[in-house]
Amino acid sequence: MFRPLSGAYSALLSDFIYNSEGLTRITKRDFWGMFKEAWGQTFIQSTILSAFKATGLSPFMPDVILKKFNLEDAERPSSSDSSSSVLSASDWRKIERLLRKVVSDIQDQKTRQLSSTIHSISVRNTLLELENKRLRHALTQKKRPTQGKALLLEAPPQYDGGAIFWSPTKVREARQRQEQKDAQTMAKEQEKEQKKALREARKRTQGLRQDVSARGALDEPPDHAPQSNQSTGPQGNHRAPPPAQNTSTIARKGKGKLILPSSIDEEDAEYDLSCIQPVGATPARSRRERPVRPPKRFLQ
Repeated sequence: MFRPLSGAYSALLSDFIYNSEGLTRITKRDFWGMFKEAWGQTFIQSTILSAFKATGLSPFMPDVILKKFNLEDAERPSSSDSSSSVLSASDWRKIERLLRKVVSDIQDQKTRQLSSTIHSISVRNTLLELENKRLRHALTQKKRPTQGKALLLEAPPQYDGGAIFWSPTKVREARQRQEQKDAQTMAKEQEKEQKKALREARKRTQGLRQDVSARGALDEPPDHAPQSNQSTGPQGNHRAPPPAQNTSTIARKGKGKLILPSSIDEEDAEYDLSCIQPVGATPARSRRERPVRPPKRFLQ
């Protein structure tokens, strides 16, 4: 009776796993539905009568059971050495003994090679079976559901360590506390992410400002000293420039402005400076002491 029930339930269970692709857990409702269907398929009138007849209860026939114990010697199976069953890979000793019985010259080179090959294949097969068994066990352990979190249940003030019955209200309150705790943890994580994003945005903004200021310094044209075309005297002749030692001391200050050295007196200041060529200015340098080259359109 129970063997057909087990077979019917196994078939229904296989169909359930096949349809769910092994991704759905079996609940009590699923178990009861499959068990009830298997029970209805198995426990019918014909199956019940056949089960009682096979055991010799109805109709009463004790010989049906006694025949199974009255076995003759001729019908007994042969020993394991003379059996025609297939030997497993772990029985390499039996394989070796069988080979020695079949082969006449055990010292032959081909016989030794065959014996070594059988032994090597047997060992490899045994190792693979053990590895497969361990991997299946590890996969089964991995597929098991993870342990859930314990609820934040508050013990009563006078707790002596015994069993406690928690009412549905207490369980609901504990779940609410757990949800609040999870929400606070999530809020803290989001706050950390926002602060991190804000710091990165500030760094990017500061870098853009530095790039803009550096480009502005490169694009700013240098100021040249103005040249005077006015002439002094009735003939419009230019007066001679100051001595070379004095002109060599003219320095560039600021943005292309010419300044006179302190050694020039008032008489020299009356000379026309139109013929004075500005001394080559010191090339501008950046904060890192690199030469700043303005664009070509400002040098024309």
